[in-house]
Amino acid sequence: MTQAPVKPTVMVGYAPHPDDTAKLREVAAGLEEEGIPYTIKPVDEADTVAIAYAAACASPLGVGLGIREREMCIHYYRLPETKPLFLSTGGNGPAVWRWFGYNAARLVKGTPFKPQPDVQTAPSGVAEPDSAAELKDMIVRTIYKVLQEQITPPRP
Repeated sequence: MTQAPVKPTVMVGYAPHPDDTAKLREVAAGLEEEGIPYTIKPVDEADTVAIAYAAACASPLGVGLGIREREMCIHYYRLPETKPLFLSTGGNGPAVWRWFGYNAARLVKGTPFKPQPDVQTAPSGVAEPDSAAELKDMIVRTIYKVLQEQITPPRP
């Protein structure tokens, strides 16, 4: 009896978290748009780089992605385990998540990587809110400040 052939796919390992569906959808869209098949598997691992490296080693194509709540990583099986190709540690958003899918696929195809999309970040010295309450408070303070600037008469 012969063994069924293994389908060549990029392996995507993710640690389940509240936003994983949206991230996986965008990564998958990036891979699909580049025409590369993928396999998604949940993992129980705390290190994004380790997830990506294990995924790359398990992938018949040698490329793996690791996804956690605030991190995403692309790894290649021939790179040192602690030296991923791309690593994002800021949470980011859908454009960056899709960018990871595009570039994992481009690594497989051997085509040039897409440039990283511009990400709106807080100005230097401004802390990002950790919760919805902090975000609301930050928005209220910003609106108050803008309104104060608008209603204060100009000085002669």
